[in-house]
Amino acid sequence: MEQTGRQPRADGTQRRYVRCRMHQRAPEVCGNKTCTEMDALENAVLERIRAYAADYFDPEKVTLPEQDDPIRQREQVRRDELKRLKSEADRRRKAMQELYLDKVSGLIDIVQFSEMNQTFLEEVKKAETRIDTLEAELEQPPAERFRTPAVGGSVTLHEPGNAQTYQLTALDVRSETLELPDCDGWEWPNRFCMMTYRLTPAAENFFLSDCAEGDHPRRRPRNLPPERAALEKKYGLEPQGEGDAAIAVIGGADGPTAVFCTVRGSADEAEGVAAACSSCYFEPVEPEHITWQAAFCRRPCAGAVVSLLAAP
Repeated sequence: MEQTGRQPRADGTQRRYVRCRMHQRAPEVCGNKTCTEMDALENAVLERIRAYAADYFDPEKVTLPEQDDPIRQREQVRRDELKRLKSEADRRRKAMQELYLDKVSGLIDIVQFSEMNQTFLEEVKKAETRIDTLEAELEQPPAERFRTPAVGGSVTLHEPGNAQTYQLTALDVRSETLELPDCDGWEWPNRFCMMTYRLTPAAENFFLSDCAEGDHPRRRPRNLPPERAALEKKYGLEPQGEGDAAIAVIGGADGPTAVFCTVRGSADEAEGVAAACSSCYFEPVEPEHITWQAAFCRRPCAGAVVSLLAAP
């Protein structure tokens, strides 16, 4: 049977061990007083599994399932939200119909009907606005994605809905590290990949972003007494951030927001040249492992000048 030791380890974790249940219940029947640590038992089982796997498992003959990429994950999140909002909007519309029938039947008065009906109308309108936004985002053609090319290498890109093709040539690719100040015991990801490229022909509304979300900030390890560390782990007292929106300043789904790049050189040399930065990570970034997403922003209509205030 499994038991937990009274004294935790130095890092605050509890000691777990296994002992014979029969010896505890009937020591005259079983004299086995041996206590085996759970970690040692788990390691022994894992080593035996690895030994069997080495004899019968051939990685080259097994096709492992592909991990879902972040772009497809975000699309699935939008689809799930769209399905939920449509269901809620339909439920609110049915509730409005039942509310009207209750008013006609005299179960509620006109004041109650007006207040509740106005609330339902506002909720339905808010849901419909969000539904239109999600449907517009899902109807957009998928953006092209590519791995970081070698310096001097080129990638052919196509603008969705347009026959125009572009050639992206990598001029410089390197890993960078940001020097960030200490932020109240938090560690921020500060390693990223920066790629300088030339787009031919030049496009005004073109940009690149990292397909991966990057790493989130993490709390620095603290030197606490074992008793305090054990209590914090047991009751969930570790300090927590106030949400991703409050702390995810460096790495995000659209790349690092605190990295600014400039391209130096003459006007002719800088024509069509731009720089893109990946999301930020804790570990050193290998540029060849970064997957970029190309996006073209098109105006849905022609530009217009609108006067908000008439001239006196």
